[in-house]
Amino acid sequence: RQGLVALVSHPVLGAQAGVEMFRSAFSKANFDRWIYEMRESPRYEVMNEAGLSITDPHSPFLAAKEEAFMNNTAEKIPLIGKLISGSERAYVMFLNKMRVDIFNQFADAFEAQGKTIENSPDLYKAMANLINAETGRGKLGKLEEAAPVLNTVLFSPRLIASRLNLLTNWANPYFYRNTPKEIREAYMKDMIRFIGLGMTILALFSLGGGSDDDEDKVNVETDPRSSDFGKIKMGNTRWDIWGGFQQYIRVFTQIALGQKKSAMSGEIQELDGEGRFGENRGNVALRFARGKLAPVPSMAVDFFSGRNIVGEEVTVKDQAISHLTPLVITDTYNAVKNDGIKAIFTTGIPAAFGIGVQTYEQRKPTIPESIQYKGVTVELNEPQSKFFKEKAEKYIEDVTTRLKGLPVYKGADAKTKKEIEKFAVSEAITKAKKEMINKFESSISEMTKEERKKKEEKDRMKKNLKKSL
Repeated sequence: RQGLVALVSHPVLGAQAGVEMFRSAFSKANFDRWIYEMRESPRYEVMNEAGLSITDPHSPFLAAKEEAFMNNTAEKIPLIGKLISGSERAYVMFLNKMRVDIFNQFADAFEAQGKTIENSPDLYKAMANLINAETGRGKLGKLEEAAPVLNTVLFSPRLIASRLNLLTNWANPYFYRNTPKEIREAYMKDMIRFIGLGMTILALFSLGGGSDDDEDKVNVETDPRSSDFGKIKMGNTRWDIWGGFQQYIRVFTQIALGQKKSAMSGEIQELDGEGRFGENRGNVALRFARGKLAPVPSMAVDFFSGRNIVGEEVTVKDQAISHLTPLVITDTYNAVKNDGIKAIFTTGIPAAFGIGVQTYEQRKPTIPESIQYKGVTVELNEPQSKFFKEKAEKYIEDVTTRLKGLPVYKGADAKTKKEIEKFAVSEAITKAKKEMINKFESSISEMTKEERKKKEEKDRMKKNLKKSL
């Protein structure tokens, strides 16, 4: 994911780096040998002078590490520590080998033209900057020295910088004025290859999928106002092939146009602070910034606000799972719950190799804790609430299953389907409510008398207060 642009632009070198990645995952000796040989190579000093990022998991300096592995504490955990150590070696090996091999490829071509680090230092430094950006190590400018501190607050600040650099360079006058022609051309070619391959993949899935109204087929979202923009969709699962670029385009579009598209209903919402959710451009920007926080600050914000980034109530268990468990594991677990064991292949494997995969859980209809009975609101006790909930869930499941076989439902568009489902669920809850009242009618009648007395007393107090005033 971090080296996606470089991988697409240099697929042969990427394949070679992939082989070394797997070797290093299972062999520390292989990793150490490669590092030693690379440092002994005659071009190592040239790489250093040009500013090429070659990360070292054993370095005491935090700035020399990859952002995903800023300390070695987790490697000391029994059993799991060995897996983490192997994962880090694989991660670092792939990125380092890509950087070194691409640098060598460029340097060979430059030296054949008589251009060396001595007579063309700006050329080599610009080349290193481009390779760093394409492998997720963007420049932080004046904040470069503060990178380790930033990494405790933000989730991978260098990766954020690399994505922004690559997205904006094409329209940046400073880049054109201060970057050698050879590097400008390489940048344009690499980004065209990357975008072209991504568009081709989306086009193929779109052709082989179906319409947006068919939830059982694959389709692609083309509206940049939607959080699903540029993603491959099937049912509740989304595949993001863009390596972290998509979110910046989506947020910029939403803020610029003042609109967002609901991923669930397809409804266009105005970001004017009015409407059902009262969202505005500021809310979009703040939520995006909150999503870029590192795990510990993110957990703190969730606890202080009482809700997570998507508005769900916070629990200690959920926080531990979402912030302390590797994303691959949580993504695969959620997908298996929804789609069964096949999700290991459709979600687990793609997620392990850098494809962003999300599976949204089906939101269960809310079963009310109180009912209206003879004009009075009655709060249900535990046996009544349990019976009501069990019956309602059973009837909702039954009616939802039957709906999928009805021609009128199959032929409806997405919005109409939602309306039909809403009506069916309402009818199922009403049926469960009637059965619950029949079973507990005597106790509910007593509760109703008490509630009516309370209501009459409350009304009388209001009347007296009004008269006094």
